[in-house]
Amino acid sequence: MIRKLEEVIVLKNRFFKVFNDRVVFDEKNEGTHLKIEQTNKQNGIAILPILENGNVLLIKNYRYSINKEIYQVVKGGNGTIFENQDIALQCAKEELEEEAGLVSKDIRFLQTFYESPSILNIKGYSFLALNCKEPKIRKRYKEETESISGYVEVKLEDLEDFLLNNEMCSTSMFLIQKYINLKLKELI
Repeated sequence: MIRKLEEVIVLKNRFFKVFNDRVVFDEKNEGTHLKIEQTNKQNGIAILPILENGNVLLIKNYRYSINKEIYQVVKGGNGTIFENQDIALQCAKEELEEEAGLVSKDIRFLQTFYESPSILNIKGYSFLALNCKEPKIRKRYKEETESISGYVEVKLEDLEDFLLNNEMCSTSMFLIQKYINLKLKELI
């Protein structure tokens, strides 16, 4: 168990508060623990888009914190705390269209997740979007904090090799593995 002795804010901006709290680990050793809280208190969304042809669409996105491009699923949020799956589902639909330029009439909730819970307090909702297609009027746009450089379609039979040979964020890896398992069990 970790017990907080003193809360120390080292940075605060419009997105996050960063703490380097003084703590006691297992009632023995004193030290510090890094914690990051979202100041705008939004939940996250992660959507794995499956195209009409059965391929998975992934986004190539530059991530400043690691100074490289990685592949990921559609991710984002609309700046609110979701109080139920219906609100999260609506946000997933919007994010799918805005970030990937796709629509789906078959978006399925998978489960909630916490990304990097050792330091972050962000709760997310994961979805599988089946039979995705481009809408008649495309609404894809890039937010100011995004640096999307491209998109890649990956066939189901190539997904495991793609995971092994490309760097990805953990939520994306989880969603792809979940999709592969559901396909193997013929649940979708």
